[in-house]
Amino acid sequence: MRDNLKFDESIFTPFKIAILPKVSEVASMIQMIDEDSEEAFFLFDLGKLIRLHQRWIEHLPQIHPFYAVKCNDNKLLLSLLASMGVNFDCASKNEIETVLSIGVSPERIIFANPCKPRSAIEYANSQNVRYMTFDNEQELQKIHSLYPKSELLMRISTFNYNAVISFEKKFGCNPITEAPELLKKAIVLGCKVVGIWSGCRESSAYTNSIANARKLFDLGNQFGCPLKLLDIGGGFSAVHENGALPFESLAMEINQALSFYFPSDMNVTVIAEPGRYYAAKPFQLCTRVIGYRKVAASKITENPADDADIGFMYFINDGIYGSFNCILTENTVPQGQLLKKRKASKTYWSTVWGQTCDSLDIILKKCQLPELFENELLLFQNMGAYSLTVSTEFNGFSRTKVYPYIKEDDVDSFQPLFLNKAN
Repeated sequence: MRDNLKFDESIFTPFKIAILPKVSEVASMIQMIDEDSEEAFFLFDLGKLIRLHQRWIEHLPQIHPFYAVKCNDNKLLLSLLASMGVNFDCASKNEIETVLSIGVSPERIIFANPCKPRSAIEYANSQNVRYMTFDNEQELQKIHSLYPKSELLMRISTFNYNAVISFEKKFGCNPITEAPELLKKAIVLGCKVVGIWSGCRESSAYTNSIANARKLFDLGNQFGCPLKLLDIGGGFSAVHENGALPFESLAMEINQALSFYFPSDMNVTVIAEPGRYYAAKPFQLCTRVIGYRKVAASKITENPADDADIGFMYFINDGIYGSFNCILTENTVPQGQLLKKRKASKTYWSTVWGQTCDSLDIILKKCQLPELFENELLLFQNMGAYSLTVSTEFNGFSRTKVYPYIKEDDVDSFQPLFLNKAN
């Protein structure tokens, strides 16, 4: 790390961060790391993360982000988010411990799991993590008996056709048929309900969800239980893919709905729980071709007409039991690109396999690629979401390491963000 680089040492001292003078040095860094190891690895661009936060502030200035730790719990990622004033959505005792360990104060954490073990609630109590969610009477009674001073958000459901991962069957009470009665029961118990958790992905679903939340805020006033906090959940993406609305368009829809249903004179604090928005784009996965087979193209296309054509099966040093687990959980189709770009060349039907012995470990089933050779590097962009946190060591393969870097121009431009640690 450069001697005169003024990071907040209380956060960044444990991390070795490469300072790159120009964009072309990224390729050199990849080659340098690859020479020392045959394992796949992540590059983590800190500058991209900082710009994503600036983009959030620009388009959703009134919404306080609580980063979903489950998406990517890399310690440097969490530390940098904390230094920029981002708060945290935790789903377990271990996630709370992780966030507290980097110096984040407990009031910046929401325990956003509607069904928690008793030991986790007791731990939250011991650490003064007050905010937590519920969506049923049994959970409400459990929280009240173990942590009566907690501040609760009632999670309501919103059916969303476009969600990458739909939680609506598992979590959330019906905002019309269940939520009013549940709010009454909370008041009778003496629980401190401070807000409503409501979130989804599609713009119209956000609008409906926010409208339903407003009805419950009005009901809270009628019941003598004024609410002050609205959590619109997650589902934000910085990458326009899988049919997701561009972030700016989604932000516009949300802002319009909030202005209509929750005007500023209501003094409601609005928060959200972005995960992949912050985590996906800054992480690039670097893999190596460790072997290949020449086959009939029909073996890949399953079309007998391709019997006479050549196809290739490539094996790389990561897979769906590792960093590509997001293929299963996120419904993504990652696209690889060669580190060393070639001039236009012939492409062939190809399959890209993971490194394990499992025949289900397939990354790209059928794609067009030029002929590749052993040790060539394939890079996959936007791979930071639900990759590191859900990877395993199946077949004895290690979890993928992360190598952080920042471009010199980003250090000079964003140095104040590093210095302003917000606790």
